[in-house]
Order: sequence, then C-alpha cells, then structure tokens
Amino acid sequence: MIRSLFFAAFAAGLMSLAAGQLLDAEDTSPPKPIVPGTLSETRVSTDDTQLVCRAAVAAMFHRPLNDVRAAPEADYVRTSYVKEGVRYPTACQVRGLRVRWASIFADGVGRWRDHALDEKVYFRLSSKGVTIRQVFSDGTELRENFPRG
Repeated sequence: MIRSLFFAAFAAGLMSLAAGQLLDAEDTSPPKPIVPGTLSETRVSTDDTQLVCRAAVAAMFHRPLNDVRAAPEADYVRTSYVKEGVRYPTACQVRGLRVRWASIFADGVGRWRDHALDEKVYFRLSSKGVTIRQVFSDGTELRENFPRG
C-alpha cells in the first residue's frame, strides 16, 4: 500500500528524475548552491541563460531559434520575436532547471506562468546545445532540441 502510494506520487510529478535532471514541479525558490558530488541545481552563465530563454520561447511559441532575440534586464531576460509584423516581448527567468516566463506589456511585466495549471518548462544544457521540455497539466510532454551557435 505505502509502496504503491509512493510510486503514484512519484509518477504524478512531485519529483521526477528524467534524462539526468532533478525536476521538482512546484519549486519556485531561488537556486541553491551547488554541493560538490551531489545531484543539485545548476548555475547557468549569462550567455547560457539567454540561450535557454531564447530556446524556451522558440519551443513554446513554435518559432525558429534565430527569430528569438534576448537581452538581459535587472531581474529577467527580455526575449522577443516577430510574428506577422507584430513584436511579442516576454520576460524569462531561469530557476534551477526550470524556466518561467511572463508576457511584457506597455505597463510592465504580466503574470508569471507558475500556476499549477500552467505548463512547466525545463531545460538541459550540453556542449552541443539545449533541450527544452514542456510538461502540461494533463501530463503530456513536448521536447525540442536547439543547437548552440
């Protein structure tokens, strides 16, 4: 009984170990320090943070990576792409192995997409590029790989 409850909770996404990444679906806390020799959240360079944000926006909004621009702001990375002559700006933050985003409007940053029913966006960096993994509230997933450079 306890064993089946554990596996049900594990499968429900409370904590998942997939593709070598620790994924905590509800964690919105700031990144913790890396402890050598343990599976821990990663620190990401400014350049890689911009790549992750560009890739996440490209994956979520079905745009080519080269169409998404990124620039660091004080508390987030500002990303944007153009579709049918209209520029769509977003704010992006990398927290641990998760990406969170919000639309940017004329009067400021909109709602951060971190509600339980919003999709969860994870990333994995490698020397070859970044993989974006979107997990939706119904349990379905999308993955997309983006090369560096």
